[in-house]
Amino acid sequence: MNVENFYLIASKKEYKGRINPFAVTCQTYLETGNYSSELAVKAYNFAGIKASGNWGGRTYAVVSMEYVNGNPIKKQSLFRKYSNVDSFLDDYINSMLSKQRYSDVRKYGISNYFLYFYFIKEGGWATDPNYVKKLVDVSFKLAPSIFGSTWMNKVKSSWDYAKSLNVIKNNDLIKYVDEKIKNETNFPIPIIKIEKEENKPEEEIKKEKEEVIIKEEPKNNNVKKSIIVIDPGHGGKDPGAVNKTYNINEKDIALKIAKKLKEKLENLNKYKIVMTRETDIYMTVNKKGEVANNVNADFLFSIHCDALDDKSVTGHSDLYFVKIDNKTNKVTYESNTSKKIAEKINKYFSSYFPSRRNKGINGRNLAVLRVPKCPAVLSEVEFISNNDTCINFLSNEIMQDKIAECYCVAIDDVMRNILKK
Repeated sequence: MNVENFYLIASKKEYKGRINPFAVTCQTYLETGNYSSELAVKAYNFAGIKASGNWGGRTYAVVSMEYVNGNPIKKQSLFRKYSNVDSFLDDYINSMLSKQRYSDVRKYGISNYFLYFYFIKEGGWATDPNYVKKLVDVSFKLAPSIFGSTWMNKVKSSWDYAKSLNVIKNNDLIKYVDEKIKNETNFPIPIIKIEKEENKPEEEIKKEKEEVIIKEEPKNNNVKKSIIVIDPGHGGKDPGAVNKTYNINEKDIALKIAKKLKEKLENLNKYKIVMTRETDIYMTVNKKGEVANNVNADFLFSIHCDALDDKSVTGHSDLYFVKIDNKTNKVTYESNTSKKIAEKINKYFSSYFPSRRNKGINGRNLAVLRVPKCPAVLSEVEFISNNDTCINFLSNEIMQDKIAECYCVAIDDVMRNILKK
């Protein structure tokens, strides 16, 4: 289980209006330590629900952390055991949110996750005095993965609405969230300084206006655009890696993500996008690299999926070109620009998908990286050989769109700040 999978399940139609999927995802992430706790793995209990009251189902005993008078102590308790995520969510909804002490969660928190955090604690969910602050911290960590590039707008609008109701009676918490939003710098919003024009010479005002017009994004489609080549890995008679459990080919996933990425980059109206293939056709890797040279591309981006015989392995990585001497096994050439780009894309992937393992960047002597005269990066999105990753991440259309959005934002950053296009 991971963040993306849990959020998708919690967002299912049958739970709409009954829980706040993002709030519950943050809560379960916190309670389970990124879905890795013994209780989560062996009992599908993602929120530490104890086997009290009229519970007649299966149970699981485990040592957990409790707070007595604000002090943490370890204590063995009996918890409820579920068969899957859905059975947990059904019980979570029925046994928790139906209680009178959670009436404010139902009233305010279904549509606003900040109020959900506040009132779940006020209703007596947790004994940890810093429980709400910890949930807020988690929400800032997970928001880019769930909401994409507009996540800060989502956070700010949600917090402004929560404060506008004047129902949070904890000034320390209000100050904490205000400061967290103020200091957030992951995706800063540019501030445009507008000066008054009074007392300025007319010629100076005219010059400033001309400069503003020049700096505006060109709207004329005839203006020369930077060229980006997108290469969906493999194709035709070459399926790439194959997940034999689900009979899913790497070439098909790569093409779907590539098409979504092409559309998103074209919507920026700054780049000309060239695809090495837009259908299921075969092309040698040398010819793919030559496509970039033929169109005088500024950057080539190749999309692939990783695979191993060990189906438990997961992780994302980005590759750039290095040349290694076969005799000494030493690097004789390294594309520094491509390396910087790989680092940039890799960091964006971690930002969008913080719960997924990141294997970092690697230098490789691959034709699709070696042949192009422009900088080139090959991205191994994830391991198609891992069944859970294959079916719930790589093959999931919602996740494919988010992957494409991640690459779009990253490549736009690369073009502006590394390649200076």
